[in-house]
Amino acid sequence: MRRFHHIFGLMLVLLFAASPLLAQKIPQVPADGKFVIDYANVLQKSTMDAIGEVQRVAYTEHHAPIIVVTVRSMRDYGTANMSIEEFTTRWFNQWGIGKKLEDGSLSNNGILLLVSLGDRKARIELGADWGRAFDATSRNIMDNRIIPHFKAGDFNGGILAGARALGEMAARGPKSVPSDAAQAVPGAPTDLAPGMMPSDLDPPDENMPGAMDQAAGRADSISPFSKNTLMGMIGLGILLIIAAIFLPQYRKPLLIAGVALIVIGMFTWVILIVLAMIFGRGNRGSGRGGGGGFSSGGFSSGGGGFSSGGFSGGGGASGSW
Repeated sequence: MRRFHHIFGLMLVLLFAASPLLAQKIPQVPADGKFVIDYANVLQKSTMDAIGEVQRVAYTEHHAPIIVVTVRSMRDYGTANMSIEEFTTRWFNQWGIGKKLEDGSLSNNGILLLVSLGDRKARIELGADWGRAFDATSRNIMDNRIIPHFKAGDFNGGILAGARALGEMAARGPKSVPSDAAQAVPGAPTDLAPGMMPSDLDPPDENMPGAMDQAAGRADSISPFSKNTLMGMIGLGILLIIAAIFLPQYRKPLLIAGVALIVIGMFTWVILIVLAMIFGRGNRGSGRGGGGGFSSGGFSSGGGGFSSGGFSGGGGASGSW
């Protein structure tokens, strides 16, 4: 009986540690198909309308959905220990930001601008078709168009300026050479960093992502665990196996728990990728997070048309203020 109590206590500790991760909830794609989703209730209607015109042009003329999301805090979604990069990537993948073309192919030129007011962080996340060549352009937009407004408390101005700069980037397209040659004027937000030249950047990747890349993106959107969590599982499993050496009276349960954590950590992504390849894109959001209402506005493609299976390529830029 005493041995059972120790095992039961160990399992409770593991469940308690995992509970915040299992509680992660990315909201469902808005049913009205709006491209501006203001969960933080910070944007004015005039701002959303102005952003909507940028989004309309980018989507209809350049096949690049630009989605703007504001949240109060990442903590509202059970992701208090997650970086803004990982949080935004998961959001991008779960919403499947992209556009299906008339011939049935996927335009993976989607862009997500996510602002977390309580965390004082923002992120531009790019679809896989952008590769990593536009990371510098995204950095320029974040540092010179968005963050200066945020530091002044002007969230409407910063988000609108960022959306307009992203619209300019969408017009150039992912196969263009990033145009970052101009100097930033001191005190005037622009999307260009001082001294950045196109020759400093690698050319865009001309190769379309393959089926394995698509499956990896889809697997990320349906996984209940972050990458850091899986690494933590493996580390904890190793510690339990080491503990079994010094605690022979609990050797068997410690070994079982340790091996189980290592196996889960190592093979979760493999299993998810296989499932994603077999069944297609996994389930979308599991309910609205954020605790409360939100405002949506701007351009709408109708019926959530931007959610077409796009996935992040890891490119973009983050900022804080």
